[in-house]
Amino acid sequence: MNETNLYKAAWALVQAMDKTVDKSLPKEIAEIVKFHSKAAAVSGVAGGWIPGVGSILAVIAGGGFVWSMYVRINNKIELPFSENVIKTVASGIVTNLAAGVIGGLVMSTALSFLPGIGNVGASVVVGGICYAVTLTAGFVYLKTLTIIFKGKADPTTLTAEDLKGIAKSVVENEDIKSVMKEAKKEYVASEK
Repeated sequence: MNETNLYKAAWALVQAMDKTVDKSLPKEIAEIVKFHSKAAAVSGVAGGWIPGVGSILAVIAGGGFVWSMYVRINNKIELPFSENVIKTVASGIVTNLAAGVIGGLVMSTALSFLPGIGNVGASVVVGGICYAVTLTAGFVYLKTLTIIFKGKADPTTLTAEDLKGIAKSVVENEDIKSVMKEAKKEYVASEK
């Protein structure tokens, strides 16, 4: 997921909200997504050093970064969803993305039991997974909000289930595997 695609998604959201006057808002939203993705990656790297459960703990922490990212995006665009709705949507999106990372988690867990090089490998794998999932979850959320605003719906009247359904359709209709793959490549490139 290169920065241009993330910025385009944020720009589409701002246009759908009729906030096109604010030229800095898309960049600020993209920065929120990137900040939380990098923080999730750090938690992943740290988790990779803990044999066995470290990968799982890092992914759970990554879910927290997704939730807090959504809260910050909502605050930035002045969208008053309750914390429970945001948590529900975040868990729904992360659950939909989780299928693409199971293999990496199994591999990183196995690697984490090998002292030294195994811990390094597990850290890189889990850091990349956490980064990619958070970045992709941000992209999916921006797309979800864009669909809502383009449909002229009042997002505050939608139920958590409605929001999860829209997010699920975004995951099904976008090439999420490609977005995840691109985000992982971006993470690996940033490590060099």
